[in-house]
Amino acid sequence: MSQLPQGWSEVRLDSISKIVTGKTPSKKDKDNFGGNIPFIKPGDILNQGYINSTVETITEKGAELVPSIPKDSITVTCIGNLGRVAITKEKSATNQQINTAIPNEKVEPKYLFHYLRTIREWMENEASATTVAIINKTKFSAAPIRLPSSKADQKRIADKLDSVLAKVEAAQARLDKIPTILKRFRQSVLAAATSGELTKDWREENDVRLKVFPKDVENDAYDVWKSTTDRGIPSSWHYFKLYELGSIKGGGTPRKSIDDYWNGEVPWVTPKDMKVDFISTSKLKVTDFGVKNSSAKYIDKNSLLFVVRGMILAHSFPVAKTLEQVTVNQDMKALTPIEQVNPDYLLYSLKSLAQVFVELASSSTHGTKRLEAKMYNNVAIPVPPLEEQFEIVQKVKKLLEHANTVEKQYNTAKAGLNKLTQSILAKAFRGELVEY
Repeated sequence: MSQLPQGWSEVRLDSISKIVTGKTPSKKDKDNFGGNIPFIKPGDILNQGYINSTVETITEKGAELVPSIPKDSITVTCIGNLGRVAITKEKSATNQQINTAIPNEKVEPKYLFHYLRTIREWMENEASATTVAIINKTKFSAAPIRLPSSKADQKRIADKLDSVLAKVEAAQARLDKIPTILKRFRQSVLAAATSGELTKDWREENDVRLKVFPKDVENDAYDVWKSTTDRGIPSSWHYFKLYELGSIKGGGTPRKSIDDYWNGEVPWVTPKDMKVDFISTSKLKVTDFGVKNSSAKYIDKNSLLFVVRGMILAHSFPVAKTLEQVTVNQDMKALTPIEQVNPDYLLYSLKSLAQVFVELASSSTHGTKRLEAKMYNNVAIPVPPLEEQFEIVQKVKKLLEHANTVEKQYNTAKAGLNKLTQSILAKAFRGELVEY
């Protein structure tokens, strides 16, 4: 770091504050929790300045069992996600993942709060080399702090930072609305695409009809078909049960004890790989020998993969189209569409019905989520003529590409604001933010 400004010194954190490591009262005694004293955990600390609320609270009885943290103390996460910082608004307590600096009378609390926002890199470099990063009390106590000798100067710097960073945080708050807006936009695009709204004008100029018709239009014992055919669609479209739109295959896992089955060239897709719309590879791969000597099956290019087992089904329905021949594990299913169904259109249809599939998932005896064939097979998929499917796909791709462009711009702007915050803090602690 740069040379110290005149009248500044670099000191250890424990020379200007009392360092306290938190502790959790016994959860066996319910009388320890549910009181009026904030009990701060890492999730409550978001670099937000003062902590206005916490998920948990403790009672006076619980507070007697743990270190007490007074108002204007600076809490710092020191296990796992290191270096998140906040300041207490009232008497509080923290759990053991947090170290707290309680400033002495020579230190302006808000100055120390802002300074500790800059030491994350130092903490990561000093962290214990374990699977989970840890800064213990001893190391945290030795954190180097650059400090003006005058408390009045500390306050001037802190006040200036409050003013300048408030503008940055206001811009950040506006930016943070963009992901939600983009999510709603993408959902509305898919809804318009699979209801016929997106190609309303196209149908007026093109009189085309389906060349294939549904064979099974009977309601099932679980009312899945009935409940998913209540949306209006154009007269030239028809609803099909999912299983009528292609052949569905399950997956399997080659025996992991046989080396010749693994580390080949064949993608072996699991739910962990289902974070993209189009799949051509996977984290783990198998050999042709492994596929042929196990319950795993080859899945053709241009098939639709979807998850049927796993806790992710509690909130999401991962679906993707294959760009290459793959195989999948037993938590997945694959549908290879018939000729009259465009794979990309089917992908967008399934994505538009994600919430339907989530609601159809049931809990198994061991707690995980499961989507059974008797449920997903009977979900109604709106199918337009093939020519219109191609038109829909082109329109959806253009609209989603626009959303992706906006998302990239958002990520760039967000990264720029994060760098701006650190740049402003660095300038403040070089003594350049206020005049002396």
